[in-house]
Amino acid sequence: MITLIKLEYKTLIKGFFIVFIVVFPFTFLPVLFKDGDLIGRLFSRIPLSLLYTAVFSIMLVMAAVAHNWSNVKDRMRYFNKPAFISLNFEYILEGQGSLVEDLSPKLYGYYNDVAFQIDVYIDLDNNKRKEIEIIPLNYLDPKSVKALVQRLNKEFKVRSDRSSVLISIPLEENKLNDPSYLLKNLTLITHHINKYSYS
Repeated sequence: MITLIKLEYKTLIKGFFIVFIVVFPFTFLPVLFKDGDLIGRLFSRIPLSLLYTAVFSIMLVMAAVAHNWSNVKDRMRYFNKPAFISLNFEYILEGQGSLVEDLSPKLYGYYNDVAFQIDVYIDLDNNKRKEIEIIPLNYLDPKSVKALVQRLNKEFKVRSDRSSVLISIPLEENKLNDPSYLLKNLTLITHHINKYSYS
């Protein structure tokens, strides 16, 4: 978690100040409904409001760090398994510097001249549902997508739109200890992709 804080400290500071600016005015609401010298009460409230706002902002930022750390840690545990390591793909942490996107580690690389993005999907509502998501990044003629999807559906769960395909494989931890597990799947996928004219 310390590594994550060091990596994202600029974003965390930015988030702290944004939350601080938004929350600070609301801490004066109790003062507005009291009788007496309003200006005097507002000035006397400033130290307490600063303290309340700072504590709340820190708590919110730390909650975001904890959430992102959990997300990154879970995925990295899988990416350090032999099945992923054997791919020799590049690890990229997406969402860095963003206040609205979660940090999301993904793998990028080439296999049999096809570019891939690989991610681990974890269903937050059902933690037992975990999948490896494989997205070919090479261009595919929209006319070829339908035929490719029909063929891939015989071996995998596939989602697609006009020009892209997402292939899902159930994440089975025991299989991730086999260095050839994902290589075999990518070999089959690239065979079909090349057959259906990726270029």
